Amino acid sequence: VMKQKLERSFKKFDKYNEQRLSQRDWMAVCRHTGLNPSDTQMKALFDTMDPNKKLSFVEFMNLCQEKQFSLAPDHATLLVSSLQELLNDPHARTMSLDDLKRCMRDLGEPLSEKELQQLVSLAQRCSARPTYGNDDVRIALDDLAYMLLSNAPTLNNTTI
Repeated sequence: VMKQKLERSFKKFDKYNEQRLSQRDWMAVCRHTGLNPSDTQMKALFDTMDPNKKLSFVEFMNLCQEKQFSLAPDHATLLVSSLQELLNDPHARTMSLDDLKRCMRDLGEPLSEKELQQLVSLAQRCSARPTYGNDDVRIALDDLAYMLLSNAPTLNNTTI
């Protein structure tokens, strides 16, 4: 399934029908398909190559296999996708407190006002970059996913 997604994205990014993409374009393809490789991972993947060399789809797949580069989305990416689905917005990057409360309720884990405020406080203390706008606190989905999946303290133990 991931290979098919990569192939579809490859075709979208191959604007000039060259059947080859730059390393930068391959990173965009990976992110477009739900993979979220870091710059370090991509550099490790391409470490022995000329940075100007373009790769075909087959060459990229062979390189991934050779370097044992995982083509599975990480847990944070899956969680962000799930949150975007609950928000009915596949392009959402942040969520409001009301959205967070609704999503948690929809997941069968409703939050009290106290728990919600503890989560916002925890997000701020974990450098989850909450943003403010229109009198509304918004939390970045990727930071929220990282915080929930990491060893960050739980709501019941908010000391760091």
